[in-house]
Amino acid sequence: MNGRIFLCDFARVTDNGARFDVIGAGINLIHAPQFPVPINFAALVETRFSLAEADRDHSFELRIIDPDGKHAAPPIVGNVKISKEHRGALYAAFNMQMLMKKPVSLTFSLLMNGEEKDSVTVQIIHKPINMPNVIK
Repeated sequence: MNGRIFLCDFARVTDNGARFDVIGAGINLIHAPQFPVPINFAALVETRFSLAEADRDHSFELRIIDPDGKHAAPPIVGNVKISKEHRGALYAAFNMQMLMKKPVSLTFSLLMNGEEKDSVTVQIIHKPINMPNVIK
């Protein structure tokens, strides 16, 4: 079994996990004009199973870890089961919002049956928005 994570602005899964729509895939840096700031994003998870792994439950866990190795949010946990008739990948989307109190680097880690399959890091940094001078 194999799994990958994609951080996006928005993700939606259709056709019972066989298809997906995303906006802004590949996020690894977020500029925040000030802190605290609410951050909206999505994690699209792709899983692939061999024929021998089909028709049985497999646990997954999506962890969001801060630089100190602590959970920045409760992990998303569940089970996935793919039928032998399904061809290709199976997708799941998790749209979320987090209130960030300061600049931070977060690592999203995907575990399948307790084994890490992929991880993606996003940096949330302070970058003020420069406003042009107002003409009076």
